[in-house]
Amino acid sequence: MGAVSSARNHSEVVDPSKWLLESLSTVRTIIGVISDTHGLIRPEAVRALSGARLIIHAGDVGRPAVLEALGAIGPVHGSTAGQ
Repeated sequence: MGAVSSARNHSEVVDPSKWLLESLSTVRTIIGVISDTHGLIRPEAVRALSGARLIIHAGDVGRPAVLEALGAIGPVHGSTAGQ
């Protein structure tokens, strides 16, 4: 793989792997974690999870409507134990 020209200084030659690591270091992903909702999703939880790119539900969902409400915020993964 050849060298990549940096956007900061077109005459500077940057190692491609270094450039990729520098670029990725500025990317942030918010992951929300919630558990034991037992069928209730509070407005405070919705506000806290807004902006999450992924929501992990750690158990005791209670009702499918909880997963539907969380799914409106972002993709939901996790346990449905206690549903």
